[in-house]
Amino acid sequence: MRSPVLILSLFLFGCDFKNNAMYSKKLILDNAWSYHEPITFTASFETLEENELLDFFLLLRKNDSYPFENLFLIVTINDAKTTFTQDTLEYLMADKNGQLLGTGYGSQKTSKLVLQQQFQSFFQGPLHVQIRHAMRHMDEENPISSLPGITSIELLIQKANQP
Repeated sequence: MRSPVLILSLFLFGCDFKNNAMYSKKLILDNAWSYHEPITFTASFETLEENELLDFFLLLRKNDSYPFENLFLIVTINDAKTTFTQDTLEYLMADKNGQLLGTGYGSQKTSKLVLQQQFQSFFQGPLHVQIRHAMRHMDEENPISSLPGITSIELLIQKANQP
């Protein structure tokens, strides 16, 4: 009887997190992420107060065909006039034994990745978040053209300091 309660609690927590999102958009990929096609999200906010702090999260869903222990992303956040941040971020995707990290059952796991926290909302107009993978094989200069095992990417933006 404990299992249904635990599953229900996890489900409700997950829903609460998404319900607190000021922006949420999910893109489904065909089991691969092309380096040549960066993912861009455009978020507009109607109820944003001046200088309000925002947190940016990425929910990245992957499967057993993801071949690496880590993931490098190049993330750019800008409005029409200003680039606020451009950074290369590294995330751990699997343990030393190759087991995928994240939540989920079976061969599919979702990782909640922090892109930016405490982002001050002094931008004007829509906010653009561009994400590109920066994965490459060792001793190779060029990035992997098609990164296998990535099935969806979702951007969540919420007010800072919320559960």
